[in-house]
Amino acid sequence: VSSASYKSAVASLPESSILAQTNDPMLDSDNELDTVMQEAMLAMSDWSLAFLDRVYELLRAAGEQEKLGKGHGGVAASHGSVDIAVTKNVSRIMKETLTYFFSSMDTETYNSALRSVSQFMEEETLPFAVKDASLLCQAVCMTRFDLKDSSVDASPGLDALVPILTEDLEHRSTKSAIYRLRCLAGAVRYAGSSVLKPRDSIAAAITYALSISDDKVLFKTGCKLLRHTLSSQCEEYPIAQSSHPMRQLNGEATTYVPGASAELKRDGVHWCVPSGKSIDFAVALI
Repeated sequence: VSSASYKSAVASLPESSILAQTNDPMLDSDNELDTVMQEAMLAMSDWSLAFLDRVYELLRAAGEQEKLGKGHGGVAASHGSVDIAVTKNVSRIMKETLTYFFSSMDTETYNSALRSVSQFMEEETLPFAVKDASLLCQAVCMTRFDLKDSSVDASPGLDALVPILTEDLEHRSTKSAIYRLRCLAGAVRYAGSSVLKPRDSIAAAITYALSISDDKVLFKTGCKLLRHTLSSQCEEYPIAQSSHPMRQLNGEATTYVPGASAELKRDGVHWCVPSGKSIDFAVALI
């Protein structure tokens, strides 16, 4: 951000741009430049909720398009290899976009986005878009850590969504139950030790799904939920929040540097490592 080309690009921006700087001397100081970048990031955080609204529209549109592809007998038309490839690519892009979208948020913006996702999951059920809805839950429930104390990790998203996704499963229609269980499977996938807090609710949801063996789809969804829960408690994986550029100062403190490019030698990547309690919970599930 201190390069001449960057300063030239910022200077050429229109006055209406949120990145435009009216005080050119500010760009000459590294400390003031950090302040400018922080203010620009806060301004850009305002579009996060609008972006989520577009994601919700995509999920709703996926359901509508699938309905249009159905024949008169209610059976979906067969999809060719090209359709399958396009769908996989869209899901991959959706997963990566949502992962970086939530992981790069500051705490205040994340809390606002979490309230929006919670309301969406509570008010709408979109069985035809269950895969992408599961990816949304996975992204918002990924383990987060405190930038001031990287040893402290939590998943506020999982705490908020588990009560919504597990409420009255026995009294819901099969499609609604499958939709919520699939979303729950995505939510627990990278939630780490935070799964231990609502473990009773998660275990009850697994038991419910596996107890109905005559419904193959519901049973298979329960198996997926069990598999993702065990994986989250037994495997090590990098915390997505450290995927954006970080800096380790003196080998200990971790500082987020706005506008900085990634440097693998100095970027601190935090890992979610299973604890003894997590292993015990996994054994109990098995």
